Amino acid sequence: MELSPEERRGIYKEGKACFEFREKVKKGVEGKNMNERSPSRTCRGVILFTIVLAMIAVGSCVSGDGKTTTESRPSVGSEARLYGEGSAPFWVAVDEEAFEELMTAIAAKDNYGITELMLAGRVFIVQNNTRVLVLDQHAGLAATKVRILEGENTGMAGWVPYEFVRK
Repeated sequence: MELSPEERRGIYKEGKACFEFREKVKKGVEGKNMNERSPSRTCRGVILFTIVLAMIAVGSCVSGDGKTTTESRPSVGSEARLYGEGSAPFWVAVDEEAFEELMTAIAAKDNYGITELMLAGRVFIVQNNTRVLVLDQHAGLAATKVRILEGENTGMAGWVPYEFVRK
């Protein structure tokens, strides 16, 4: 089954939110309030919210004549930032194959698969608002290849969903 770029972005956001929530639960970040709400119910709420946000984002990228706008996307060779709502870190896949596997694992809610990719060094994490250099764009994957310019992964390159790469 081939996923559209919009579906991939939505799935990525859903999986990321779910994974981050589970990590917070494991660390006990939310303390006593965790007993009041079911993690699966909260996760469903986060997923629904991210789907709505993804739909709004896709709608705002389409001009009145139905054509997708690209003015806000940085061009190859320009510096940009990885940016998403909140302060959550980003998963970066080291190659196109790892990117597709990451998207598949997120769609399947396969946290073990994501962990395997990370342990194998095929996916790494960078912080929100990290400065990057745009190296390539792949419309079929709805992904952008970037080189990390700051932080602990400086110099590494990888693929991220293109909507998170901002001027």
